[in-house]
Amino acid sequence: MGGLSSKELSASGNRGGGISPNNLPPLLFNNVHGENVTISHNGAVAKRTNSFCRGIVFSDRAVKISEKVCIKFVEISKSWSGVLRFGFTSHDPSTLRNALPRYACPDLTSKPGFWAKAFSDMYVKKDAILYFYVNAAGDVYFGINGEEKGLFFSGVDTRGPLWVLIDIYGNTTGLEFVDPRAQLNNSRSNVSEVQVAHSPSTSIQSEPLPLSSPPPQNDPYKLTGSAVVKVMAKFPNLVLNVDHFNPITKGKHAIVLGSVGRRREGEYSNAYLFPNQPLRPGETIVVCVHEVDYAYASSMAFGLTSCNPKEISHVGFPNDAYRLLDRPEYWVVEKDVANSPPEGAVIGFTLTPDGEVIMKKNDEAPKLLMHVDNSVPLYPFFDLYGTTTQIQLAGIVPASYYRPRLPVENARCRVELPRSSSMQASASPYTSLIRNVPHSVSAVNCSPAKVGASSSSSAASLAAMSANEKNMATYATLNKKVSGPSISPAPSRDAPNWSVECVACCERPVDSVFYSCGHMCMCYQCAVEYWKTKEKGCCPICRATISDVIRTYKS
Repeated sequence: MGGLSSKELSASGNRGGGISPNNLPPLLFNNVHGENVTISHNGAVAKRTNSFCRGIVFSDRAVKISEKVCIKFVEISKSWSGVLRFGFTSHDPSTLRNALPRYACPDLTSKPGFWAKAFSDMYVKKDAILYFYVNAAGDVYFGINGEEKGLFFSGVDTRGPLWVLIDIYGNTTGLEFVDPRAQLNNSRSNVSEVQVAHSPSTSIQSEPLPLSSPPPQNDPYKLTGSAVVKVMAKFPNLVLNVDHFNPITKGKHAIVLGSVGRRREGEYSNAYLFPNQPLRPGETIVVCVHEVDYAYASSMAFGLTSCNPKEISHVGFPNDAYRLLDRPEYWVVEKDVANSPPEGAVIGFTLTPDGEVIMKKNDEAPKLLMHVDNSVPLYPFFDLYGTTTQIQLAGIVPASYYRPRLPVENARCRVELPRSSSMQASASPYTSLIRNVPHSVSAVNCSPAKVGASSSSSAASLAAMSANEKNMATYATLNKKVSGPSISPAPSRDAPNWSVECVACCERPVDSVFYSCGHMCMCYQCAVEYWKTKEKGCCPICRATISDVIRTYKS
C-alpha cells in the first residue's frame, strides 16, 4: 500500500508540495548540538555516540517556507525503543549553546518557539531518505524515498525565520543531510493509490473518481469476481455497488476512491467516511475489510447522523469519534464495533424499523449495537480507527428483505434514555447517545421467561406488551446513593414519569447529562452529588468515567 502519488496530491489540492531551491546553500548540521552528538563529513553527518538521548541537532541556517529538508538514515540500532523526533524552531541555535536538555519532546516542545513530533519507526530503515517541509500555513508534511506521505503536524508559527530541529533519539543513531534536488527526481508519480486485497479486479487506478453520484457503470472500484461471491455468501440479497463514499466530506486522514476508503499511512484516527445515501429503516449497509494494521489498538467506528454529507463538507471532524456527540446535530456512534475485524471480514449494519442498529460480522451471531431515533433520515458513517485501515462499500440489502430482529434472548439488554416527544430529533440532547447496558450493570433481564420466574404478574404484563414495547429495557436498582424502588417496564412510551423523573430522588425531572458518555437519568442536583461521591465517579448505566455533569434545558 503506497501513499498518494504526486499527481494525486496535486489534484487533491492539499498543498504546494514543497520546493527545492537552486539558489540556496546545502543544509548542514549546526555546531550547537547535544553532548552525545558528533558532527563529521564537513557538517553533513551527525551521529549519536552514547546512550539513547541528548542527541538534539539543528540546521546551520534558517530554511525557507516549503523548502524540502532531506535526511538519510545512515545508522540505525535495535538496542533501544523509539526513533527520531523532528520539526522546527524559531530560536537561533547559537542562543541555545550549553542549554540543551535531554529530549526535544517534551523538554523543548513545551516551550514557545519549538515544534516537533516523534516519528513512526515503520519508516526508519537504513539508507531510507526522509524529507519534510513546512508551508505558509504552518503545516508540516513529510515523505519517504520521494513518496509523499501526508500531514505530520500543524501549528508552526511561520512569521519569522525557522531552523530545522531534530532529536537523534532511540534507534536512530546516524543522519546525513542530502541534496533534495538529487534525491526527489525519482518521485513515484505513477504509483497506484490502493491495491484492494483479495481481488485482482479491484485495483485502484491513479486518477481520482469523478464526483458524480451514483457511481458510473464502469466504476473501476466496484466489487467483482471472487469478492462478489464471498460477499453474496454472507448477504444473499445484497444489491451491489449502489453507492460510494463522498470524496469531499471525509476525515483529514481519509483517502476516498469510489467505494474504497482508506486511512493514510502513519495515522491512526480521523479517517471518517460518509456514504452519499441515507440508511432507511429495514436496510442493511455492507462493507468489506480489506486491510488491517495490528500495530494499533481498537478498530473501526460506526455511527449515524441526521446531517447530509453533502452539506457538512466544511466540518472539522475530531480525532475521537465520541466528540461528535458534542455537536448540536443528531449523532450516534460506537467505536470498536467489530472487535478488530480481520482482513476479508464482511460486516453488515442494519437499521430496523424499531430504531435498533444491529451488526452482523461474517458468520457470527447478530449483535445489537445501539438504539436510535429513526424519525428523521439518518446517514451512516465510518471512522477507520486503530487496526482498520481500509474498507470497501459493498452495497445495500433493501428494506424489502428485512425480517424481524434477532430473538430477545440473543440480544443484550439495553436502556433507552429519557426523551421528550415534543423535541426535534436533530437538535435534541436527549438522543445524542444511546448505548447498551454493559453486563457489569445489573438490569432487569430482557427475557420474558426469566422475568416471569420472579413475578407471574410481571410476566403477564410483558406478554401483553406490543413488540415495540418489549424492546424497552429498565434501569436496575442503583447502588447506595441511587438506591430506591426499581423502575418497572413502562406500559407506554408516552407514560409521563418515564421520560422526566430522576431515578435517584424520584421527584425532580431529568435535567442533566453525564459527559462524555451522554447518558441522562438524574436531575442536576442528584447527578452532581453522585458524580462527586468518590467511589461513584462513573455513569450508572454504562460505567464510563464521568468527566463533568452538564445541565440541560427544555425549550
